[in-house]
Amino acid sequence: MLRLKPYNINEADVILSWSKDKVAFYKWSAGILGEYPITKEKFDFVNNLMAFTAIEDD
Repeated sequence: MLRLKPYNINEADVILSWSKDKVAFYKWSAGILGEYPITKEKFDFVNNLMAFTAIEDD
């Protein structure tokens, strides 16, 4: 089962590793996050969006 949990800034590297190219990044971010590749510093702004991360909960 998938569950949502609050975004943790320490997980940024893992989340950013999901997008392997410009097309995948744009599809995942809908262009909201800017240009690919995005740096961890630029990605940190999502911490202010009350973002959530999906996790698998067994």
